[in-house]
Amino acid sequence: MAEAGKTKGVVLIVDDDEDLRRLLQRHLQKLEYAVKLCGTGEAALKLATSQRIDLILVDHSMPGMGGFEVIQKLRKANVASKIVVITAALEEEVFDRYLDSNLAVDGFVNKPFDAGQVERCMETILVRNGKFVSPF
Repeated sequence: MAEAGKTKGVVLIVDDDEDLRRLLQRHLQKLEYAVKLCGTGEAALKLATSQRIDLILVDHSMPGMGGFEVIQKLRKANVASKIVVITAALEEEVFDRYLDSNLAVDGFVNKPFDAGQVERCMETILVRNGKFVSPF
């Protein structure tokens, strides 16, 4: 697990599925990320607007405030975190909704997925933006 001050970055996982949040948390902590968890969009907004978060993994479909609305509010609040949308079915209309909205989404991951897919997506985004230093 990552020690305080010795992480690759801070990741916020926003998903109503607690099992999925915990699975991703364990995997990312082994990779030396500091991980924060939120089960609702409302909790994610509060956390992401009050703390530095490098990357947010947010579920598109959640009860209450879904991923699209969370991202709209984050961008309106000038939260600059990189964002990856997790979705059960990346249908063209869902993808187009994000692209057409100019919300600056950095990536998409389709469910079901394995933790390695999420890791590769995240690290590609963070490397591209200078937030991650490769150990190689």
